[in-house]
Amino acid sequence: MTKPVKRILILASALWMVTASAGAQSPPIPFRSRSALPAVTSNNQIVRIFQKSCQVCHRPGDIGPFSLMSYAGALPYANHIKAETRARRMPPWKPVAGFGEFLDERGLSQRDIDPIARWVDLGAQEGDPRDLPPPIQFPDQWVLGDPDLVVEPPADFSVSAEGEDIYRCFSIPLGLVQDRFITGVEVRPGNRSVVHHMVLFSDPLGLSARLGNGGDPRPGYSCFGGPGIPILDVIGAWAPGNQPQVFPSGVGLRATAGSRAVMQIHYHPNGS
Repeated sequence: MTKPVKRILILASALWMVTASAGAQSPPIPFRSRSALPAVTSNNQIVRIFQKSCQVCHRPGDIGPFSLMSYAGALPYANHIKAETRARRMPPWKPVAGFGEFLDERGLSQRDIDPIARWVDLGAQEGDPRDLPPPIQFPDQWVLGDPDLVVEPPADFSVSAEGEDIYRCFSIPLGLVQDRFITGVEVRPGNRSVVHHMVLFSDPLGLSARLGNGGDPRPGYSCFGGPGIPILDVIGAWAPGNQPQVFPSGVGLRATAGSRAVMQIHYHPNGS
């Protein structure tokens, strides 16, 4: 009889960066007289869209190449924001219309895209400070609360300033003495500026512990395309803007006693 737990959360002491281009800063926005359309300002509408769909990445210390936490941070990029949202390149969301509905969709609706364009066309005004909503807080702590289990790679992995992207796998013992169930996963990258994404695979037989990387003394082993072992389950994944994954009620992935996990990380050198 296995003993269920509320969740197992994974600490990735690792890194990442998105390849989405910031583009050059937008040229100065000429002031335009207001039209008959309803007034749109940063404080009365646009910041709420940024809070809902953009600030999770576009904030200091995260993957977004500029901050959307304030009007001053957003203004130089207003034209760029209009172009990227109208083209549906931002926020990143690959599925296109006509392929059904998805949980946790990240794309903007037309009701959000149109006000952004109108805001820019009307001069990207800041608006009345009294319209500004309370700021969103992004505390540096576990989003799901204290975890039942924290695991991490055995050592830090250094990424050079230049060069090709790196796919590196780390074999991590879960330290379980009896079978448990994973019902939630939270990933915390150590340096979001060079980690492109991460996938966590189950390794119930511990096969990954036998894999080496020739004479490469760095932690882990090279693993482009997969973890190098037969894949039974994907425990979780992380990419820019992802929130912790909680499985539906009554659903869990069995993690057997003595098993390991393989953390595959895609690193992207960022010039530093």
